[in-house]
Amino acid sequence: AEAGGKGESCGFPADSALTCADFRGAEFSRERMMDLALAVAASSTRGPLRAVNCLKVLPPAEGQNVRHCVLRTGNAARSGDVQAERVDEQALGRPLGADLDAVDWAFVAAEAARGGWRSMDGRDNALEALGATKLAVGLGSLASLTSLDLSRNDMQAAGATAVSSALAHLVALERLELQQNCIGPAGAAALVAGGGALPGLRA
Repeated sequence: AEAGGKGESCGFPADSALTCADFRGAEFSRERMMDLALAVAASSTRGPLRAVNCLKVLPPAEGQNVRHCVLRTGNAARSGDVQAERVDEQALGRPLGADLDAVDWAFVAAEAARGGWRSMDGRDNALEALGATKLAVGLGSLASLTSLDLSRNDMQAAGATAVSSALAHLVALERLELQQNCIGPAGAAALVAGGGALPGLRA
């Protein structure tokens, strides 16, 4: 199924029976985009949705950055034909900050959750404040994470505050790395508050 054109209605309830969806080219308000991302996260983690915006999420090798695990695969999500996937290996390794929107990140997080990822290395992905906010929408679904590294992303206070809202859901988290993000006192305070309920957390 595809969502296209301009408008506010995404037509995608969280309990949808969709197995694939492509929302690229559709225009949504920020609020509607966040709602859609949450629906994608719910349906991908607990429902039948297995392909969004032609993204493919590969299992990470030990110590591998998430940017080496996420890529677009031609138009397989539209055609439903797995054999038609065209994996662009050249895309692997590019920083994800400019390439992924909130829906994309929600799907990546949901696939990581389904795969039982124990760690996510998101260093050096040029997230900045906006990208960190998009990432945070799906981040809470990664309850299996014990280690999260988002260092050197210049997420600033706004991005840190967004990430902090997901921390309470990361119940297994033991290690959180956020160096060189220019988060300032406000961002640091938000992170302390968000991670305060995690007794095993070592920042």
